[in-house]
Formats: sequence, C-alpha cells, structure tokens
Amino acid sequence: MNLETLFQKDIDDVAFTVLDVETTGLDPRYEKVIEFAGYRIERGEIVDSFISFLNPERRLDPYIVSFTGIRDEDLEDAPLFEDVASKVMDLLTDSVIVGHNIQFDVKFLEAEFLNAGYESFKPVTFCTLRGAKRLYPQLKSKRLEMVRDHLNIPPGVTHRAYSDAKATAEIFLKMAEKLRKDFQLSRLQDVLGFQYIPPRDLSRKFPQSLAQTGFEIPAIPDLPGNYWFLDANENIIYIGKSKTLRKRLAQHLMDNAAGKSKLILGTAVRLCYETTSTEVMALVKEAQLIKKFKPKHNIQLKNYGNKYFIRVSVRHQFPKLEIVNSFDLDGNDYFGLFISRSRSEEILEIAEKSFRLRTCTQKELEKGRACFMATIDRCTAPCENQDRETYREELEKFYDFMAGRNSDLISELIRRMTAYSADLKFEQAAEIKKTVDLVLNQIHRSSLMKEPVNKANVLIVVSGEGGVHDYFLLLEGKVYIRGFSMGGYDNFDNALDDFFEGNRRLDLFPTDEDYERMRIILNWSVQNRDRVKIYYLNDYKTKSELFKKMSSAYFSKVEYREIAAEIDISKLNLNQ
Repeated sequence: MNLETLFQKDIDDVAFTVLDVETTGLDPRYEKVIEFAGYRIERGEIVDSFISFLNPERRLDPYIVSFTGIRDEDLEDAPLFEDVASKVMDLLTDSVIVGHNIQFDVKFLEAEFLNAGYESFKPVTFCTLRGAKRLYPQLKSKRLEMVRDHLNIPPGVTHRAYSDAKATAEIFLKMAEKLRKDFQLSRLQDVLGFQYIPPRDLSRKFPQSLAQTGFEIPAIPDLPGNYWFLDANENIIYIGKSKTLRKRLAQHLMDNAAGKSKLILGTAVRLCYETTSTEVMALVKEAQLIKKFKPKHNIQLKNYGNKYFIRVSVRHQFPKLEIVNSFDLDGNDYFGLFISRSRSEEILEIAEKSFRLRTCTQKELEKGRACFMATIDRCTAPCENQDRETYREELEKFYDFMAGRNSDLISELIRRMTAYSADLKFEQAAEIKKTVDLVLNQIHRSSLMKEPVNKANVLIVVSGEGGVHDYFLLLEGKVYIRGFSMGGYDNFDNALDDFFEGNRRLDLFPTDEDYERMRIILNWSVQNRDRVKIYYLNDYKTKSELFKKMSSAYFSKVEYREIAAEIDISKLNLNQ
C-alpha cells in the first residue's frame, strides 16, 4: 500500500478494519490474545468480518475470567493465533486499523504476528479514544461504553471483543460523519491528523466548529485550572476547579446554567482564572484557596474532612487490623488514606473474610481459648496455639492484597467456594462469592503504593499536556509539592536532599493539610494510573541515581507557564 497515495484519498475511498482483542493480561511481551474480532468497512458498510476465540495454551487468571466472562473451557478447542494468522492478516491488509485505545490492540497483534513468523506489523491507525477526547469533550469519561451510550448505540456485552469491536465500528462511522460535516475533514491524512491535535488547540484551528455558546466568551484555555468569582466589593464568592476551564466556565455562563451558577452570577461582577499543569494540581490548589478565602457559595472543603486509615498493630505479637482516623509514629503500620469510612470498612470486611487474622480484643486473646472464628477457619487461633509463624504468613497475605497483588487471594477464595459447593454447603459458598465480588470491586481502586503510607517514601510524577509534569513527594505521611509555594515555603528540593543525605527533618509529623493533600493526590492517581509514575526512594542510593532512572521526560527543562486572566462579566451578553 503506497502511503503517500493512501493519505490523499477521501475516507469514502479507504477501507477501515475496526477491531478489538481480549487478552490474558496487559503486557504483550508475556501475555496472549484469547479473542479477536474485526469488521472491515468500505464506504460506510461492513463488508467482511472475522471473530474467533484463541487458545493461549495456559489457564486464565480468575480476574480475566470475571472481567471478560471467557472461561478456560471456551478456549480448549479454539485455534492458536498462528493457525488463524493468515485470515486475520487478509482482513487487515490494505486497510486503516481502527480501535478504542488502538495501540493496546496493535502491540498484542504485533507480538502474535511475530510469533507466527510474520514480519513487523506496523499499520496505519485511527484511535476512537483519541477522537472522543476531541469530539466529545463534554463526556466525563471517554471509555467505550460511555461514548457508545452518548451516541445512542445499543449496548452489547462489555469486555468481549466481538461486541466491543462492533460498537467501535458504529462509533467510528459517527465520528467520520461528524468530522466531515462539522470540521470539513474528508481527506484521510486530515482525519488521521485530527486525532493528534492537542485539545487546547482545536478552537484555534476550527473556531467555527466550536462556537457552541450564544454569547462571546474570551478565549479561555482548554486546560486544567482554577477559577473564582468576585462581587462588587472584591470579595471572592465562589472558587472552582476544572479539568478543562473552557468547558466548565461555559457551563457557568450559559443561559441554561444550573441554579447555583445563576445564584453566583446574581452578585458576581468579575471572573478570574489561572491554568495549572495538571488536574491534580488544580484540586490541591482549590482545597487550599477555599480554606483561605471561605467563599459563601462554596459548601465543601472549607474544613479539613474526615480521614481514615487501617492500622496494623505490628508491635503486638499477633497484630490486629483496626480503622483509625489518623496515624502516629508509633511503630505500627497504616494503610490508606481512604476517602470515606465506608471505603475503609469495605477493605476491613475483605480482610476479615479472606485472611485468618484475629478480630478479638486483647482480653479475649488472653483467655487462651479458640473462639467461633477459629472453628469456621477465619482465624489461626493464636490465643490457643501461640503460632507466630503461621500468623505472620497470614498477615503477609494481607500486605500483598493491599499492594495490589490479588491473584493468589482470588484463586484461594475460588478454591474455598468450590470446596463448599462440592460439600453442598451452599450458604458458605455464597458468602465466599460475596467476598470475591468485593475483592474484584476493589481491584484498581485502592491499591496504588506497595507499602504502608507511614513507611512510604515515594516520588509521584504526574504527566500533563505538552510535556509538563507535577512532582509530589510523600515522606512517611508528609507531602511536599515541587514548585508549590502558595502560602508558604516550597520545601520539595530540601526534603528530597534531606532524605538521601540521611538528615532528620523537624517537620516529621503529618498535619491536616498533609492528610488532605495525600487524600487528593492518591485518590486522583488511583483513577488516572496511565498518567502516574511512582518511584520508591528506598530503591535508590542517591538523588543522582534516582534522576538517572527517571526518563528524560521527567525532571525535564520544560517549564510550565500558567495562563491567568480575568473577565468583566458585565460586558458579556448574559441572559440572567
């Protein structure tokens, strides 16, 4: 396929193959494709397709079974990828490959084709996830099912290749139509290039396509940041933050804005904003600004909220798990910080049902008699046997779970559930099933750091648009933010130097501000893992060694320059 000729064609004259794969895991170097689905589209119609299970020659992880619904028995008689590689290649040949987060699929197909004896697989691609970020910025999430629902495409079976590929095909056709109609893009080169235009530049490149408001708003950046409204007396009456200032401020200023926005606009005469390098920095600044100015229209964040940890009393010979609302430098371990008591209770419930750790009081322990929990195999009965080694092994399983290593736990729970079912103990089996569901629900929600927060010395790097980054240093509960000196002194570099030089700092104990920043940073990072990189400082002997490990993209010389401006609201044509 001559790429130069291909790129000049109208998209109606180009073949597209929309595909999706399900896999045994996330790393194409070690994992395999277990389901492939592809639909070839020509002139807006599906003209060919290929769908097949694929035998990975290994058993599936329980999490993959739960996530996709694909079972080992579904794959027993399925072909190997190498057996169908020629059919897949025939489907893809001379077409542009389309998918939602297409690079994930391409990397797996590249590995599979290589193993099947084919030369390098380097297709021309269009990513509907990238397209969605530019065409549907109003969507809070650009996940496939969210875009599908937004476009009124009938739902299918989530996380199955045949269904997701079909939905992606319909999404792509609607995107192609919108690009042609609203952006006057029909040449393949232009359509492919659209997916790489930074969202903040779209209004400059396509001003006529993004004029969605009925009044003239100054050129507000399509970037994360903070904003605040002031009244005639120069009092700040509301402070907010947004992942995209342009969208959020347009929502405030629209004719059909929510009631709270109209209440704010009733007394506001000026609107100020400033951009931030990342969304998480906007969250941190918002919390601090609201506490400083206490605007009358802000309800939340005026005070430091509740905080919850799970304490492991490791100073005791048989540690117990408890929920606490702070941590002390007392030699015990603390996991968290959880954003609500209910979240910490969910984790504690999993622990109590999955690990044979004691839940009794010290007084009950000292009686030396096994309790009911031991009789149902929910405790090792240290009160009776004094077996520290067995208890320590059970505690280590809990630590593995909190670090995100869940496969062994799920396998053990499924083994117990199967055993109970075989013994016709269906009530106990159902109880184990509930625990499995709880564990699966917590995966990717609570595990970010691999050690207790009171022992964690980590550098969290958050990537933003345009090569900029934010740096958050967590030292045993204290939080330092590089370049953030709002209301105080920026201690980031000094704290990092002190850690590697072995200097003991005077500001050792975390404050409410540290707790709040920790909650904001960790909670955001859990939900945006693809933008986060964590470095454990104890893995490095010197700061130079740490910086060497970090790629050139980090601690780069790309200096972030904030954009700040103000708007005289009285000059806008608002229908209040």
